[in-house]
Amino acid sequence: MNVRRVGDVSHLPTAAFGHPTPQWWGLIGMIAIEGTIFALCIASYFYIRLQVAAWPPRPIAMPELLPGTVNTALILLGLWPMRVVERHALKYEREAVMRYLLLFLCQVAIILVIRFYEFLAFDVKWDTNAYGSIVWITLFFHSLHILTSFMEKAVLLAYVTLRGLDEKRALHLQLNRVYWDFVAGSWVVIYGVFYFGPLMLN
Repeated sequence: MNVRRVGDVSHLPTAAFGHPTPQWWGLIGMIAIEGTIFALCIASYFYIRLQVAAWPPRPIAMPELLPGTVNTALILLGLWPMRVVERHALKYEREAVMRYLLLFLCQVAIILVIRFYEFLAFDVKWDTNAYGSIVWITLFFHSLHILTSFMEKAVLLAYVTLRGLDEKRALHLQLNRVYWDFVAGSWVVIYGVFYFGPLMLN
């Protein structure tokens, strides 16, 4: 009778984080897809510019900078609590994770309120012309990312509060930090193009 030798793997870690996990690579794939959508929106923005004599098309006014600038600052500020959440999550420090997740959720709630005023700041409706359509659809897609991030972290906060912080949830929190990096980075590009593009493309 043949006896199979089995290796002792008790010394191996029971959890993994970062790029060794399939979840991390799944998120990177999703970011690549979503990033391509934003790239296509920006390319469409420049293409539409080539079709008109003035930018924005007359009589549409230049976008108002205040709402977008405030939101840009808040979105970038959100990078800090998410990094703190990740650091405490990997140490399974539940109370700190709950505290900073709540702080982040408050920030994102404010961002979503200001985003409403950003739509108004462009002085155009989605069905006015092609310029209005590309501005609104891009803002809509990015707002959807922010809302998704808010809802996912709200669920994670509820789970950690009610059931504690385990390895799986710690990984989810780390991936949420990576996701917010994408949300913030993509917005910096969109903000630069959509708010300052009219100044540079005239």
